[in-house]
Amino acid sequence: MLFEEEAPLNLGAGFSINGDIDTDTDLQGTLTFDGTGTVNGDTGDALLRLKAIDLLGAGTVTFNGDVFVGTFTNTGGSAVVFNGGFAGDFLFTTDSTFTLADGGDFTGNIGTDADNQGTLDVLGESTITGTIGRAVGFPANDLKEIKAGYIQGKT
Repeated sequence: MLFEEEAPLNLGAGFSINGDIDTDTDLQGTLTFDGTGTVNGDTGDALLRLKAIDLLGAGTVTFNGDVFVGTFTNTGGSAVVFNGGFAGDFLFTTDSTFTLADGGDFTGNIGTDADNQGTLDVLGESTITGTIGRAVGFPANDLKEIKAGYIQGKT
């Protein structure tokens, strides 16, 4: 899928995208999920990022590739799982969970618009570069919880 102009792509609950989501201009294109969904491919790239991704409904949204986006906002309370890397800013506007799989690196900032909402769950060896909570450009609030787990059999 290719964004050739600034336009939204709204996915209803239960929809999946099998393949990459690209844009021909940096910070162009908005992807929204109304509930559970999956992307099986990369979303944007390091030089041509999507403008925004918004989770509007409840459920779990899974990204099985790297994600490059200007701003990722979770307004619907969906759990979001990144099985690849993530580059961009992530904002919780409801209490929900951001899961970063083992080996998935994060570059950007994570914030919340209210104190004590949002859980960051890191499932193994990952590198996080940026600010978590109270990030510049985000409201000065703290996340509810940060979990740093491990994968059995790895040290």
